[in-house]
This record gives sequence, C-alpha cells and structure tokens, in this order.
Amino acid sequence: MNRYLLDNSVLIEGLFGSKRGLKQFIRLNKLANAKKVELYSTKLLFFEFNNVIRFRFDSLSSNYLFRHLLSFKVKILEPNREEFDLARNLAYETDTTFYDASYHILALSRGMIFLTMDKKYYRKAKIMGNIVLFDRTRF
Repeated sequence: MNRYLLDNSVLIEGLFGSKRGLKQFIRLNKLANAKKVELYSTKLLFFEFNNVIRFRFDSLSSNYLFRHLLSFKVKILEPNREEFDLARNLAYETDTTFYDASYHILALSRGMIFLTMDKKYYRKAKIMGNIVLFDRTRF
C-alpha cells in the first residue's frame, strides 16, 4: 500500500486549481477511503490551508471549507527532534523553506512518498528521492 505525505499545495491544487487537479484529488481521496492508500501530513497543513482560504473566501465559506478538510482521511504526524534537525539542514542545503524540507524529511524518514505541487521545491530536492509532483502522478 502506498503511503503519501501531502503538503498544502496538493490541497490547494485539488480544491481550487485545475479541473485535472480536482479529479486527481477526488481519485486520491477515494483510494484513501477504500483503504488502498494512506494519507499523512503534519499540523502545519491546517495552518497553511487556513491562511490560504482566509484570503480567498469570506468567513462563512472559510469555515465550511475547513470543516470539509477535516473530513479527509489524513493522519497527522509529529516530527521528532532528529527529523527537525534533518529538515533544517535540508532547507539550508537546498535553499528552500523549512516547511517544505520538513514535509520531505518526514516522507524520507518514514518511507513515504512526498506529494507536492511546489515545482520550485521539487526541482531543488528531487535528487533526495521520495518526492513526486501531484499533477504528474497516476493513482
């Protein structure tokens, strides 16, 4: 069974991006509901998602969207101290944000595939492995 670690860019593309992104997101969610894949992320996902919807939607719509997010089958992981250290080092090595590096390190250290739509980060860090672009993945 494939285990995917999602960052916020996957949610944004899946919910607000292209028609293809929405279809891809629906397919992934159906696979998770059928227990054919497992989806993971960190608490950071909720902060990033709320920040995006705060600037795109009114309060009522934002509340609805966040409740909808909570219905997805995403298990939340907590990085350990070593993973924090590795993520910080990776962020320096790749000249990227700690946020992006932390998602990637969690995927690497726990044998998952990091799903992202962040093409800039992907180009810089793909050599590390365990990372795929959401819109180029077949589920």
